[in-house]
Amino acid sequence: GIELVGPPPIMGLLSAIFGDGGAKARAQGAEALAKAKYEAAMTQAERDKEHSDAMILQQRDAANKMEHVFHEKAAAEKIAHEEKMRLEREKSDLLKEAADANLRVIQESHERQRILMKESEEKRIEIEKNARDTEFRQREENEQKREIERTEAREREERSQREMTKAINEANREVVEMKDKTHDKITQLVMDNQKSKEELMKENNKIIADKDAANAAKLDQLTTNYQSQVREAQESAKQREDALHLERKAVDEKYRKEMENMSKMSKEERDKMTDDYHKRMKEKDEELSRNHREKDAKMDELHKNHLEDQRKAHEEINKLQEIRKEEVERLHRENEKNLREHNAKQEEMLNKMLEQSESKNAQLLYQSAQMNQLIGMHMQEQAEFLRISSCREELAPLKELKSSLLDNATKSCELWYAHEEAIRSEDQNRDLDDIKNQIRNNSKAMKNALNDIWRTIDECGSLRDQKQQWKGALQMIDVNHATPYDKAVRRTINGRDTPMERFHKLEDQCEKLKTAIQDLPDMIIESLQSLMSRNAQATITFIPADIQGVTKAITAPKQDGKIESIDGENGKEAVIEEP
Repeated sequence: GIELVGPPPIMGLLSAIFGDGGAKARAQGAEALAKAKYEAAMTQAERDKEHSDAMILQQRDAANKMEHVFHEKAAAEKIAHEEKMRLEREKSDLLKEAADANLRVIQESHERQRILMKESEEKRIEIEKNARDTEFRQREENEQKREIERTEAREREERSQREMTKAINEANREVVEMKDKTHDKITQLVMDNQKSKEELMKENNKIIADKDAANAAKLDQLTTNYQSQVREAQESAKQREDALHLERKAVDEKYRKEMENMSKMSKEERDKMTDDYHKRMKEKDEELSRNHREKDAKMDELHKNHLEDQRKAHEEINKLQEIRKEEVERLHRENEKNLREHNAKQEEMLNKMLEQSESKNAQLLYQSAQMNQLIGMHMQEQAEFLRISSCREELAPLKELKSSLLDNATKSCELWYAHEEAIRSEDQNRDLDDIKNQIRNNSKAMKNALNDIWRTIDECGSLRDQKQQWKGALQMIDVNHATPYDKAVRRTINGRDTPMERFHKLEDQCEKLKTAIQDLPDMIIESLQSLMSRNAQATITFIPADIQGVTKAITAPKQDGKIESIDGENGKEAVIEEP
């Protein structure tokens, strides 16, 4: 404050200048002026003092508020630290529980895999034993059937020889009757053959209808899965968006509540609060935008995957349709070929009968031989049925082994994808050991499956040339793909600090192995017509080796009245003299 003591100094100066006489009035005016200035100075000093006191009180109030805020902040930090420590302890407990659970799952998986491998080995041994027993029983049954057929053939031949003399007087009449009967039987045989083809076509059409239904169901399942994934992605994005809107609303409400107390805050605090509010609102808006972008990207990815799945399914359906079309065309060609062959045989046999009608003994022999041939054709059909059944029984384990081999290859490729994802994730040790063990076990299982297929093919007795073709294809797969892949897997899985390039190379090798297995052709049961066309020699008609005691072909009669025939039992010529 300003403190003034005593009269102002100006009064003495005025007295010295103007004197004490007539200047008294001026001196009094000057004194009044000085007094007024003095009072004004005192008033200003009091105002300054009041303003200073107000500023001191305001600073003290602000300091108290800052101290209160500091104490609240320290308490909040203490609570947050305690909460963080509690969450870390819970996280540590959860990680420990997850590790224990994962270890138990891995141990259980290994135990199940060991049990499954043991059961698979026992099943394989049992299947091999059953196959050997079945093959042994089949050989015994075939041998018994052949013995019975040989006995019946000898009896028929003897009976035919005895009846030949008795029927010589009726030969001319019976030639015509036999011609008609033969024509009817051959016609019936053609009809039976056509009926068999129609039944086969009917069965094939049923298989085609089942496959079409399965393909349609597969396409429907793809669409259903796609729609489910889209709904899940949309619901997840909607939940995230609602949560962000709630957080944004909470920030806005908090800011508005704090705005109500803004009059008690300084300008710097208000500006800082406003900046924080806008910053947090901007972060929430960015999270909303990012959520929309992630949702759109997820929708695009699901749509793209759905289109790719549909494309693959349609390609597979088209491929199956092409295969079915080729099979139908093949059956039509075989049917036409069989009809032409039957017509040609019918015409040839009728011509022979007309040429041999002058010789009564030749006519009777031809009748007997024709009957034997019809019986042989009937037995040939039975043998064909048995052969096809045997082939199907032999092919069944091959199809299962091939399917298992392809499943292992597909699972190996999927495991490589999972392996890459596990490496790219933050926790690189998550499930890696389990995935590596599964990759190694699958590689070993594929090698064992190839060996089982090779051994099973060796045991097949009805597949002829296809065995060599399959062995060649299996050897190519083993040498070019399976063995290098298995060796590389064992070296890489057992190694440490393996670069990603080697994993990518193994993944490519696995894909190539899978493609090679998919390209492995199916073993098809070869038709009897194909076997006949490949094994026919001169005019001798091929009949399977297990059909014995049947005359295979008959030549025209010689001029001396003797007829030559080739006996299917011993392959020697049998000369029958005219009685």
